[in-house]
Amino acid sequence: MNIFVSCGEPSGDVYAGALIDSIKTFADVNAWGMLGPKGRSAGGEAVWGYESLHLMGIIEVLPAIPRIMRLQKSILKEIMARRPDCVVVTDSPDFHLPLVSKLRKLGFAGKIIYLVTPTVWAWRSSRAKILRTCCDLCFPLFSFEHEWLLNNGVNSAWTAHPLAETFKNYSPPPEFIERFSERKNIIAFMPGSRHYDIRWHLDELIKSAHEIKKHGYYPVFSVAPGLHGKLRENLCLRLADEQIEYCEEEGRALLSIAAAAAGVSGTISVESMLLKRFMVVVYNGNFVSWLVWKILIHTPCISIPNILARGTENNENMVFPELLRKDMRADKIARELLSYLEDADRKRVVDELLSAAVLKMGDGDVGRFWAEQILKEFVQNRMCKDLTDLRGQIRFADGYDYKIGRETKE
Repeated sequence: MNIFVSCGEPSGDVYAGALIDSIKTFADVNAWGMLGPKGRSAGGEAVWGYESLHLMGIIEVLPAIPRIMRLQKSILKEIMARRPDCVVVTDSPDFHLPLVSKLRKLGFAGKIIYLVTPTVWAWRSSRAKILRTCCDLCFPLFSFEHEWLLNNGVNSAWTAHPLAETFKNYSPPPEFIERFSERKNIIAFMPGSRHYDIRWHLDELIKSAHEIKKHGYYPVFSVAPGLHGKLRENLCLRLADEQIEYCEEEGRALLSIAAAAAGVSGTISVESMLLKRFMVVVYNGNFVSWLVWKILIHTPCISIPNILARGTENNENMVFPELLRKDMRADKIARELLSYLEDADRKRVVDELLSAAVLKMGDGDVGRFWAEQILKEFVQNRMCKDLTDLRGQIRFADGYDYKIGRETKE
């Protein structure tokens, strides 16, 4: 099978890599596209690096539009030349939705799969039409997204969030545990993995780190593995100048040994929830980007753990405090951390909500589920140009054995 896979950021690369790795257990696959290190290590050919889409914020994207358009044109040309059996796009909807729409207009007749669907349930719900008309199958991350997509006519499949299985029995490397074995009351600070994140959040996070240190807690900053070049170097130098310890392992390692955390809104808040670690979620940015966000977003909270714990219509007693825009101040970050750490009643309530939210993440090998569902699309609909490369009989979890050209029930 010939599959094009595209992702535009580190979290998307993790999911793309998991899909490539899983689908290779069922079939001989030539996977290529726009990938990062995870996709490459799974055996994918990175024709373009995923760094091309490390963008965030409306104003910040504008200067990059000519480059992004050239990238899109290059990808479209290559897809139409190679004619893959399947196109899989991951997250990054502002790039991938126009891409799949143009692919269909160009006459691409292969399967199009959307992995990690856009948050159409929260804003720009009109984009669901592209998912409905251009995509054969969508894989959302959360059960409430899956239900929304089905109710709006989008072909969707869900069994669990891919991180649920990863974090079930997670333990950091022994050498990491040893390094911090004598540190008590560690507070993890997660400044993000993009230039945008660091620019708008680092100063206040550093100030709050100094504040909680006065109360007997030990701040440690995460330097994300996805940071590169000058950005990484400057962050490390700044933290060294501030005499704040930092680590360069994956953020989950630091979260697992921390008593609590503060970090920029994103996937890291989901990881913190899965590890049952309280987090103060922060988000700031350009005023115009923020204004557009406030006008368009239709959910009372931005953090997924809050939505899972309280639902999309309720923003009372959120499990993770959200300090946004003008509220994203060092004193407020420190106050929220100390309130959780030193108020036993609040800690008990939050910890119970975290446990309930984790259960809503589902269970199972999600990479395998994705691979099975994609291959079923080909076998059931006879769409693949050449299925002879499938390794004999394919056994799926629903009790059916799919063979080339026919199916039989056990």
